[in-house]
Amino acid sequence: MKIYDLVILGADGFIGSHFYSKYKKKIKIYKVGKKFGDLKKKNIWKKLPKAKILLNLASRVFVPKSWEEIDLFIDNNIKITLNSLAYCKKNNSKNIYISSYIYGNSKLPTDENEQVKINNPYSLSKKMGEDLCEFYSNFHDVKSLILRPFNIYGPKQDKRFLIPSIINQIKKKNVIINDIRPQRDLLYVDDFCKLIFRTLNFKNKFSIYNIGSGKSYSIRQIIECLKFITNINIKIINKKNFRQNEILKTQAGIRKVIKNFNWHPTTDLKQGLKRIIDEKFSN
Repeated sequence: MKIYDLVILGADGFIGSHFYSKYKKKIKIYKVGKKFGDLKKKNIWKKLPKAKILLNLASRVFVPKSWEEIDLFIDNNIKITLNSLAYCKKNNSKNIYISSYIYGNSKLPTDENEQVKINNPYSLSKKMGEDLCEFYSNFHDVKSLILRPFNIYGPKQDKRFLIPSIINQIKKKNVIINDIRPQRDLLYVDDFCKLIFRTLNFKNKFSIYNIGSGKSYSIRQIIECLKFITNINIKIINKKNFRQNEILKTQAGIRKVIKNFNWHPTTDLKQGLKRIIDEKFSN
């Protein structure tokens, strides 16, 4: 039986599709996308081949939607995580779990020792997933690496997220923003994929890393960059629709991941936005 280097859950999603296209010629990857079947059902996992590592990118995402569908977010994200850990236990596979920002309004830059402050159902589902990974590490010897990305952006991202929602409006010259106050740590998707690739040889039984650029950007800065790139005079319309439990500023403390994996973000905001614009408007 063929043994793969890596199984990717959520391989046709934003991060999964970028990772696969970038590294499919370097390692043997088995893709698991939506057509594979319902990963919440245990019997579907019998179809999966053995792999040395499982990369779990399969989850419901988008914080506002999680408030409307709390039960679906918890049910989906937890069941898939449980089944993925059972797969790793059975096949002696390592587990890379992509979590999320789970700190609330916290000390900046935010390192891994910062107290977890769950303030939305999506983050709750991710923290529960982390706890399951730690449990399987302690009691079933499943090695797990937890990555907590802050805000990843890049081409082909879901239009509901901040940067694609802005870019989709710029040709109209008016950009409607629900709340202009938040500042976000933004990391380009290729930089995140490079990190994931570097972590494939991780050794520790259980470890957690915060992932980001280490810089925080305001919505005004993002729009000013887009003005420069597109030469379009963009007007901001701030609707002041403040989101429940909004986090006003994020900035990842990334010293630990830099030290342990010799990784640095290399794409600045202007470069990343230009790549998105070039791809979107060249088609």
